[in-house]
Amino acid sequence: MSCENVAHHLHDLLDGELDPVEMRRIQQHLDGCEECRRKVEFERTLKGLIRETMPVRDVPASVRTRVVASLHVADREFRRAFVPRGLRMPPAFSFAATAVLILLVLGTWWLSSRARGPGIAQAALAFHTGFVEGSRTVDLDSSNPEEIARWLSERTGLPIHGEALKRVEMEPCGACTCPKSRFPVGLVMYEMGEHCVVLAVAPEYAIRSLPKGRTEIVEGREIILCFFDGTNLVVWLDEAMSCCLASDLPADDLVAMASAIW
Repeated sequence: MSCENVAHHLHDLLDGELDPVEMRRIQQHLDGCEECRRKVEFERTLKGLIRETMPVRDVPASVRTRVVASLHVADREFRRAFVPRGLRMPPAFSFAATAVLILLVLGTWWLSSRARGPGIAQAALAFHTGFVEGSRTVDLDSSNPEEIARWLSERTGLPIHGEALKRVEMEPCGACTCPKSRFPVGLVMYEMGEHCVVLAVAPEYAIRSLPKGRTEIVEGREIILCFFDGTNLVVWLDEAMSCCLASDLPADDLVAMASAIW
């Protein structure tokens, strides 16, 4: 079993569609190949995040009944219509066309559902990446938590207090809003040594819509670790304020930092 064979059967492996003999051969290869094992774990984690982000939606049985009935009606109408024999469409084509239409409708629905997914992660990531690369700047240049809290509260309508923005070992350097977001989001930029950390404040329902990667309970507070585009997000939930961190710090360091801060 070579690395090329493992890559060829990767999706069958993750979907559990391999026979026991092939599964055993691949597992023996993975036990001795760290590179292939890393790729398999990455794909498995990615599939898990996609499935959590996109919940499976059951199609009502009535939809199938209507589709089948419409196919029968269309087939009868087709047979009654006078069409020259050389120009007649085979019945299978009508079924295929209907199937394509159904796939298009379901695909559009799936993409629209995906577009309505969580936006706070993307907002925090975009601001963090833009700030690091120099393409984004803060709208409010201030290191005063009270001033930042008042500025964000006026523009987002969220109950943000200065005390909530005072973080251990982190100095705020400014803030901005995300006007294109589907819900109010306040972004606060902190400097922590050579790293920068974005604190995104949003309504609780926006935070809870994030897919959960790994959850840790620290002193009764729920810290959820998520992964987006290679950047780590730590989400902290409580009754006072919902927020999310985006940083280039390692995941374990973010969890430790969140534990010390909150």
